[in-house]
Amino acid sequence: MKKLAIVYNPAAGGKKGSKSDIKEAFAGQTVQLNFIEIDDDIAENLRKAQQAGCEAYIAAGGDGTVNAVAHAAVAHNMPLGVLPVGTLNHFAKDIGMPLKLAEAAAVIAAGRTNALDYATVNEKVFVNNSSIGVYPDTVLRRDQIASKIGKWPAATFAALEALFSISTTHLSFVIGSKKRTYKTPMMFIGNNSYEIEQKGFTNRTSLDSGKLFLYVVRANRPTALIRLALLAFLGRRIQGKDCMQDVQQSVRVESRKSILDVALDGEVVSLSPPLLYELHAGGLTVIVPKAKKQ
Repeated sequence: MKKLAIVYNPAAGGKKGSKSDIKEAFAGQTVQLNFIEIDDDIAENLRKAQQAGCEAYIAAGGDGTVNAVAHAAVAHNMPLGVLPVGTLNHFAKDIGMPLKLAEAAAVIAAGRTNALDYATVNEKVFVNNSSIGVYPDTVLRRDQIASKIGKWPAATFAALEALFSISTTHLSFVIGSKKRTYKTPMMFIGNNSYEIEQKGFTNRTSLDSGKLFLYVVRANRPTALIRLALLAFLGRRIQGKDCMQDVQQSVRVESRKSILDVALDGEVVSLSPPLLYELHAGGLTVIVPKAKKQ
């Protein structure tokens, strides 16, 4: 019987990610479940689960939970599975995981895996993206007021506040032998490409291209940022004067600041520059659905 370590977040996505829901989803599957709450010492408890015979780490939560479990999966060389019970489930959608819990559980029980890319910044893992500027500022402000007015009203208020009180940061990007410096309100690095020139700012169609995709916003006025957001949403081409784009396997980011707030898969950490972003091609074993016939 296959043993699985399930890291779950009781607060993710409402009640659909509860322990009882997860047990029900795996009913009839030949698996043994070992539950670990996200608030526990994730890395250490997953290491103990591995020593006890668990064969895969399963993240049952949103992208923040996936990030924490992916970090341990990389460190312990274990397969990663995802139960999409968070709010947005970006990574689960990008790997083609069914959004119905029982169907996702069946995929995990089947155990088909694929070697996908992951990225790091100063050795901290991310599977979706990392950013500096407007987005981490928004997340920090949202978390400050969420307990008073609720998560989504707080997110809306924080986004508007960040948009209309834009701060910029001088960031230098060292790529190979070249160095470019910009005064920017936002830098975004994706683990593989986000299709910003397709309608609706679609998620990634590939997670094994072996490339980081760098976007640096040059516009620093609220109206210009709104224009960029609308262009991205409508799938229109963004001009070079508005947003610098590049594709690399590694990027070094330098700053005059001693500490930068950096978003990793939606969670914010404080890091000391320089920041070294690296792509680890095929370095993460992920449980995925059976490939669809063409």
